[in-house]
Amino acid sequence: MEGVSSDLRTGLPRQMIEIHEPLRLQIVVEASTEVLTAIYQRQPSLRELIGGDWVHVIAKDPDSGEFSIFGPARGFVPWAGPSQPLPERARSGDWYRGHTDPLSPALIGEGEI
Repeated sequence: MEGVSSDLRTGLPRQMIEIHEPLRLQIVVEASTEVLTAIYQRQPSLRELIGGDWVHVIAKDPDSGEFSIFGPARGFVPWAGPSQPLPERARSGDWYRGHTDPLSPALIGEGEI
C-alpha cells in the first residue's frame, strides 16, 4: 500500500518475496461457491484484492462441509489436502505465547477445553 490514500500498487504482491516470506490474509467463508463467485464477479474491489493475490479465499460448503480454494484463473477448485483436527485452546494467548514465527491455525474458545 502506498500513501495516505492506501492505494494498492500493481505487482506488489510478487515483489520482495525472494527475501521475505509472503503472508496473505486467508479468509474462510461458509457459503456455496456459486454465491461467492457471483459476489466476486460483481465487486471490483474484491476482484482487485482476491484476483491480485492480496487475499486468499476458501469456501466451506454449508451443506457438505467440503472446502474449495479460489484461484482467479480457475475459480473455486475442491481442496484435496489432508484433514486433521485443529489444536484447541481457551484463549489466543495460550496458543501464541512464546512464539514469534507464524503458527498453524488453532480453534480458540470453542467447547470445553
